Amino acid sequence: MLRALPGQLAAALPYALLLALPAWLVNHVARIPAGLQLFVDNLPLLLSGICVLLAFGFHRGRTLVVALAAGLAYWGMSLAEAVSDNRGVLLFSLAQLALCLNLTLFAFVRERGMLSKFGLTRLGFIALQVAVIAGLVALDSSLLAAVLELQLVDIVWLERLYIPQVILLLLLPALVILIVRNLLQPGATHAAFLAAFLAVVFAAFRPDLPYWDSFYMSAALVILTFGLLQDSYRMAFRDELTGLPARRAMQHKLNTLGNEYAIAMLDVDHFKKFNDTHGHEVGDQVLKMVASHLGAVTGGGTAYRYGGEEFTIIFPRRNIKQCIPHLSKVRENIENYTLVLRRRERPRKAEKGRRQRGRNPPTKRVSVTISIGVAERNQKWTTPRDVMEAADKALYRAKEKGRNQISR
Repeated sequence: MLRALPGQLAAALPYALLLALPAWLVNHVARIPAGLQLFVDNLPLLLSGICVLLAFGFHRGRTLVVALAAGLAYWGMSLAEAVSDNRGVLLFSLAQLALCLNLTLFAFVRERGMLSKFGLTRLGFIALQVAVIAGLVALDSSLLAAVLELQLVDIVWLERLYIPQVILLLLLPALVILIVRNLLQPGATHAAFLAAFLAVVFAAFRPDLPYWDSFYMSAALVILTFGLLQDSYRMAFRDELTGLPARRAMQHKLNTLGNEYAIAMLDVDHFKKFNDTHGHEVGDQVLKMVASHLGAVTGGGTAYRYGGEEFTIIFPRRNIKQCIPHLSKVRENIENYTLVLRRRERPRKAEKGRRQRGRNPPTKRVSVTISIGVAERNQKWTTPRDVMEAADKALYRAKEKGRNQISR
């Protein structure tokens, strides 16, 4: 957990900057030229359209629906200024509440297509929300107005906010749910939904300030777009099973190497036999375990999944002599790691499984080894492709010598 903390903080930094930027702009941009005022007022609508088009192109239905809901919410929040006080507060609050709840709800919805029956149902769900909000605002209920005026706690700074305390109370558990969702299943889309949620809440804090709500709703849509692009990058450049950079990412790295580097080719010994004996599910567990060790390689190396049970480690600005101690450490860690195979007849119900846990000892403990071939750039092998081919031949020599060793 602590080892992953620096990476998590680095991933959160762009969102933190995007959340701070609107407040800085409001406080430091004294006046926007008249020609740009209309553009700024409609910027969230423009960004909503851009995000919707990108989500459609990348086949990301959740982001598409949420971006569409964000555009509609901003439109409703803008219309709030043109209606009476009670209706304006109601429209503004309901639009914000609906968007935040959508961000929370769709964080738990799987991607299941956009033009499918499920995708069209999601669009109908957003249309239903618009109809309900319009109906409640048109009703102009004194009961709803009284609910929004409720003061649940006597705190001065809360009274200064445009957002009613009742709405804040409803948003608090939704925020907690999103935070827990991010902790349990971190990812670009979930992080973007959480940061966009905060931006939407901030938009309601000071809508009396010029461009405050426009800037924060724009920030929310930029965050959604950023998360969409991050997620699409991950799908294209990350291996889904192991989490390591995939072959396409490796090719990009090869194109950036200088004049000194070493490349190691590795694969799991007797993996096909292991897979046939224990099954593909256990085989996938082995690949994940191996990838976790390779991903922690030291010495400046970066591990990639080349394909199947084969992996690659690239060491920029290193030679073979410098790389071998780090490769040896990885090989030894994998050799010494014991994988526990549990009984296949596990109970389907979780409660029954908890009662039986510890009664049925593991049926078998297994371990695997890897063979490694490594080569460096020199006068004979002058291109990354040459070095990879040399490392691949060295890998076969390691296997011929008995496996579980490094050859050069």
